[in-house]
Amino acid sequence: MRGAHRFALTAGGCGLTQRDHVAYAQTLCAVERETAQGGTGVGRITAAFPSAHGFLTAERHEQNRVLATRLWMHVPVKISGRTFSYYYRDVMQVVLGSLAGADTVSLGVVPSAAADAAAAHPDGYETRADHVRRGTLDADLYVDERRAVRRIHGREARVAGVQLHADEALVSCSGAHKMFPLRVNVVNVLDNGGQW
Repeated sequence: MRGAHRFALTAGGCGLTQRDHVAYAQTLCAVERETAQGGTGVGRITAAFPSAHGFLTAERHEQNRVLATRLWMHVPVKISGRTFSYYYRDVMQVVLGSLAGADTVSLGVVPSAAADAAAAHPDGYETRADHVRRGTLDADLYVDERRAVRRIHGREARVAGVQLHADEALVSCSGAHKMFPLRVNVVNVLDNGGQW
């Protein structure tokens, strides 16, 4: 059952169409009937989904359940009479989830630059003006923002850095319409050199 769900939701990269969902369910039920003795047995899929449309409905519910569990939201986007589904997450939830699930997090300078920074400042979170920049966490923009945040909110305040990248994607068969989905990188997460 899980394999059938996985295939229906991921085939071709974006899952089966509604028509293909129904045809797939009909095929699965036909295979079950043929493999059962005498062609009259009821298999797991046939028992769970008496109609092919029941399989389609179950797929929609499963997809919605997984998206809700991962805090994904959905909005339909209409372009030239066609409706496209756009899924998104709250960036703050993405940042907090990434920080909570990471093995290695830095809310200051990168570890390779920690010795230089510690020598420059007792709290280890400031960098000298002549410091060699090694990455995002000790770049001028991040360092300046960290100073401003700490000046306003106190010495214990920390800054989570987020990089956004827009990927160009076609959303119509003719190539006439494009969308730019955003990918997010939380620069404080150092696992495997950072992940998008």
